[in-house]
Amino acid sequence: MEWKRVEARLEISHGSIATEMLHFVSLVCSGCDSLGDRDRFFDNDKKRPCVSSCNHSLCSQCFDKFTECPICKEPLVRSENYQARKIVEHFKENPTMIIEKWWNSTANGSETCSHCHNDAKKPRFCVTCGLQKKYLMMCRVPKDGIERDDAEEQEEWKRRQEEETRKSKKYLIVNEFLPKSNSWYDDKKMRPVFGCPFNVMANQLLCADCCFEHHEDHALRTSEQLMYIDADWNKSALKIVSDFIWYELRSRKSKCLIKTMRLHRTCEKLIHFVKCFYTYTEPSDRESHVKGRWRSDVNKYFESLSRKNVDSVSREYVDELIQSLSIQLKYLTYHDDCKCDDIWNQMHKISFGNQVEKLFVKVINELEDREIKDCPLTDMDKQNIQNKVEEVSKHQIFRIYTAFCWNYTEKGVFHLFDNNEHKPCVCPNCNISTCLECLKSNWLYKCSFCGEAFFEVGLGIVREFNEDVNILELVGLYKRNCVDFLEEWWRCEPSHLGFCLSCSSYSEELEICVFCEFLDKHKALKTKPKIENSIQMRQNLSLEFNYSGLNDFPIRWQCSDCKKRLHSNWVHSQCDSSIPEHWKGTWRRGCNHILTRILRSKCKCYDANADECEYNSITLKSIRNYEFAMKVATMGLIFRILKSGIEENITCKIKRGEMLNTYGLLKSKCRYFFINSMKEEINEEMNRLSNEINKELDNLKIQWKNYNGITI
Repeated sequence: MEWKRVEARLEISHGSIATEMLHFVSLVCSGCDSLGDRDRFFDNDKKRPCVSSCNHSLCSQCFDKFTECPICKEPLVRSENYQARKIVEHFKENPTMIIEKWWNSTANGSETCSHCHNDAKKPRFCVTCGLQKKYLMMCRVPKDGIERDDAEEQEEWKRRQEEETRKSKKYLIVNEFLPKSNSWYDDKKMRPVFGCPFNVMANQLLCADCCFEHHEDHALRTSEQLMYIDADWNKSALKIVSDFIWYELRSRKSKCLIKTMRLHRTCEKLIHFVKCFYTYTEPSDRESHVKGRWRSDVNKYFESLSRKNVDSVSREYVDELIQSLSIQLKYLTYHDDCKCDDIWNQMHKISFGNQVEKLFVKVINELEDREIKDCPLTDMDKQNIQNKVEEVSKHQIFRIYTAFCWNYTEKGVFHLFDNNEHKPCVCPNCNISTCLECLKSNWLYKCSFCGEAFFEVGLGIVREFNEDVNILELVGLYKRNCVDFLEEWWRCEPSHLGFCLSCSSYSEELEICVFCEFLDKHKALKTKPKIENSIQMRQNLSLEFNYSGLNDFPIRWQCSDCKKRLHSNWVHSQCDSSIPEHWKGTWRRGCNHILTRILRSKCKCYDANADECEYNSITLKSIRNYEFAMKVATMGLIFRILKSGIEENITCKIKRGEMLNTYGLLKSKCRYFFINSMKEEINEEMNRLSNEINKELDNLKIQWKNYNGITI
């Protein structure tokens, strides 16, 4: 039914897809395509289009790699392909033209002969040469009652079957025990046909003159006879068209980052909708496919696109997207003196990346289809952001987590980065740092934040370590101002300590996957009474923080802006009706827990009857004693920085000893204070202890001021 519905719509919209679809193959290097290279398109620099004596085009780099043509297996003789170079220049100058030409293609188009390059109204494919050069595939299709000339299909099918049978005993066993009534192997119902990859087909089509001159007495077939229907041509050409325009537009930049992101988002939506329009089978070529939706490759805050909207896609809407894309590309560099990219970089540098990304995406979504020439952000908006950057730069207590190596394999051991064995090394995938010692001790180490391997595995691979200079500067700042940061930590609001290590960004909306947390040996959550099975997920059981498990808690919590959380909310909106009434509103899904990142697994013990969703999370603010738990989770970090700062900056041994004694008193009193505070024993003793901590803190500040710089 799906096939008939889409076929009928294609007939209404285009009649039949023109053979001019094959022209788009001239943009692709056959050598790069055969090697699976993503960058397979010609350019006029490193990948110049060249042509061999067999008239097939390869890039200049592939002529150095290959000795024979990957299409026809003829020896390569290189010469410049100036005609292809003009075509590449034409489409690179205006990339939207390629998708517009594909979308508005008409029937009765002519193709170019791959040998003489003249027009060919009814091009043919030589089956005899295809069999000799072994690039023809074979498949079996149901018989339709129409008599067709045999182009050696039956003979070739039997030969290949016999060859496979001789190669392996497995085939002999399979053929022996297959039911004779199986329609797939029933010669009365099925017939063999030749097939050919789209790029090979396009480079082997011949005009009538070349067929007569070079392929006399050969078996020749049209594309229709080789079972290439209109939808197949269109889908194959769409793959080239979409890859080319995406590759080209992603390389187009403007100082106005909002206009650039809007251009990329429009291109992404356009490609998605035209694929929906012509796709009659479910696509499976994108890793971001989760439960029927595609995640955005432009930014995580753009809503994922549903693949269940084939019927809602209209030609008029696609035409509007193409027109909008052309206009945006035209004005991309108009008045190119914007400071959007500077604001973006500054906000990411101070770990406010989620906030600026969310703002930019909000502005883009509000623009809709409006035509703009200048940056939509006003000068006042930019000044407000700049003021916030300056304000936040003075207080960076929330970035304390980034000063440590969070190796998930070493429970409870978190090293402060330094310039020696604990030097910070940047993950090539997520740009978050791990110390050099952890990496050298395990070459197969997976990043604790993205779950990807730090190094490629294989012989001859050189392992390189990229030092994170920004983290070393931050650690130096903390050590030079360690006493001030201790005071700020003691007096600050718990929300000021919110930071998502996975996003590497400040966040006030921290969450935790309850299911995963109860699997951890040093879990930071507990129930009262202590019921630690699926029943603890019920609404009537409250959660509490477990003091002893808060030491390594930051590596496990997540924020509401993590990629999985954002995407899961969009997916979750489609399945609310399936949730029982007594579960609605209790838990939300989208686990970004350390176990799911490293092991790429799902929650291990969730109640399948609770929700069709796979993951569940709860906000930390909704758990009792949240304000004390945030201080406890960072207490070990802040005192480790304090001790390191005292040891490095106080050179006098006597004075350093006095300050370390004060440090020890402060640490023990803070620990005692928070243990009892989380037990909700707020009484006169706790007030007295708080005053003592304030006095010790004032004493430490005086010592730091007097002793710093004294040497003996």
